[in-house]
Amino acid sequence: MPRTGPTADAAAAHSACIRRLTPERDERVRLYCFPFAGGTAASYRPLAKVLPEHVGLVAFQPPGRQDRLGEPPVTDLRSLVPEFATALLADLDDRNSRAYGLFGHSMGTILAYEVALELKRLGVEPPRLLTVSGRRAPHLPPEPGFQPYHLMSDDEFLTRVMSLGGIPPELAAYPDLLELVLPTLKADFAAVETYEWRPVAELDCPIAVFGGLDDLDSPPASLDPWAGLSTARTRVRTYPGGHFFLWDHAQDMFAHVAAGLSPAA
Repeated sequence: MPRTGPTADAAAAHSACIRRLTPERDERVRLYCFPFAGGTAASYRPLAKVLPEHVGLVAFQPPGRQDRLGEPPVTDLRSLVPEFATALLADLDDRNSRAYGLFGHSMGTILAYEVALELKRLGVEPPRLLTVSGRRAPHLPPEPGFQPYHLMSDDEFLTRVMSLGGIPPELAAYPDLLELVLPTLKADFAAVETYEWRPVAELDCPIAVFGGLDDLDSPPASLDPWAGLSTARTRVRTYPGGHFFLWDHAQDMFAHVAAGLSPAA
């Protein structure tokens, strides 16, 4: 894709949703992270400590949280894809190298996958690695007996989400804060639970798949089918833990990610 410089729309999208978490690094490749339900760009800041210095860390900030709190949250994940893809391309135009990878956990996995598809449609060089974490392959049906969280009452919804580890239990002691984050969190779950995979061309990039052995929403058996979504190699690794296993295993997990981002991977 020719480097023509970002358009005004691209620059605006970049400013709105891109957050650079390691601006001081002399990076050779950039890892773009997509947040989980209720998460923010800053949620991925701890990864700066486990990624090598040559990997830059960038995260996307969806509307409805932190400095975008004044914007309504979205309930359609696909509506975010053009904005995120445009912002990513504008961000790459700030660098001499276009080497990059994509990472998402849970809801972020769907966004990372859909942005990879959008970049392929635009004829952009594929990422060195698409890393998907804590999310069943998108073309699989839900687990038998699954009940959508976003249709539950607020009390039941919060109880279920806290059981996943998505929000700390001590947050329940602050009803005003809960009231502030609940609409965005529930919108995120609605976006995930109403997402429908569409048969499209396969990706051309390697996929690294990570999951928790005790994740009831995305059990290990639901991870292997990711291999059918790319013509390149897919590797699946699982760790002890539930839905948010990644925080307990970040050092090992992102050593694999960094290796996959290297030119020789």
